Amino acid sequence: KVGKDDEVIIPDFTCSGVLEPVVRLEARAIYADCGRDLNMNIQTVKNVVTDRTRAIIICHTSGKSVDGLEELVGFCRENGIAVIEDAAQALGASYNGKPLGTFGDFGIFSFGLGKNIMSSSGGLLVTDDNALYKAAICVGLRHESAFEKTAMVWTALAEYRFRKYTLPFFLGMRYLKRLLKLNAVASYRVRKMSNIDAKICKTQLSKLERIVAQRKANAAYLIGELKQLSQISLDQQDKDNIYTKFVVSLDNKHDTGCRTSRSALIERFNEHMIKNGIETEWSYVPLHLQDGSTNGNGMRQDSYYTTDTWCSLIALPVNPWLNKKDMEYVSKAVKSFVSGLDDAEK
Repeated sequence: KVGKDDEVIIPDFTCSGVLEPVVRLEARAIYADCGRDLNMNIQTVKNVVTDRTRAIIICHTSGKSVDGLEELVGFCRENGIAVIEDAAQALGASYNGKPLGTFGDFGIFSFGLGKNIMSSSGGLLVTDDNALYKAAICVGLRHESAFEKTAMVWTALAEYRFRKYTLPFFLGMRYLKRLLKLNAVASYRVRKMSNIDAKICKTQLSKLERIVAQRKANAAYLIGELKQLSQISLDQQDKDNIYTKFVVSLDNKHDTGCRTSRSALIERFNEHMIKNGIETEWSYVPLHLQDGSTNGNGMRQDSYYTTDTWCSLIALPVNPWLNKKDMEYVSKAVKSFVSGLDDAEK
């Protein structure tokens, strides 16, 4: 059981939603650094564990499993640390042949927008421990009202189905929230998943293998086209990565001091892609740099790989509804930007 002032280790490079349950329990989140693959690992965890550590949330970022997962889980077991495995981005992925989300005391999956199986909202909590199962169902989640669900569905339709027309509005709203420092730590609705969302997800489940295969095929094409570009780093390459996000790093030896904001180069790259009609996705901002995320929480290291890396990261589209022709277009747009950099240095 995690309570007030207990410590919970979470990745520094992750969605702020991972932090929220720790805050709600009045526990203290301790941020673990990531490696080159943007995941925590056993060494970055050992750097921050103490006798007050009660739990760890292991996130498989972008659909790639944590390196040395079994060793990390074993270390936690030996030290009495509960393991919560966040496989929100890893549905359909595995480690040594075993599905991600099944290594910890609990596994968490998300059916939010942008995931391999999508609904308007909702997720899944799994465990093979009967006592933990009974404790989880005693939380007493309520169903969303018809009004709440209708509002969610229409918002999802407006933001994604008609994205071509509504994107400026939603981007403006996000910018305004950041400007006013609203929702610094995301506030997620704690509700039961609706029956209609469950039905939508169940229908997609039969297509999961095909969805994952298409993502991997799209990612493989981009890797083949971009791996020779010295300015592009592809540090999440792995045969088992399902590429829920295809994250690349744009290197620029002349662009320094970007630890607290995105690099000027990555901003220019994003503008270039938008002009070519390609929607990219920003990387996470490390939790320790976000307003409202350091109150009672924090790091135990002076040097941080996450801090030095996040500002040059961006995700390219490899969604399963895209095909080889789309990937050719994306790769050409990336190459044209890099070519411009080479010309500028001559």
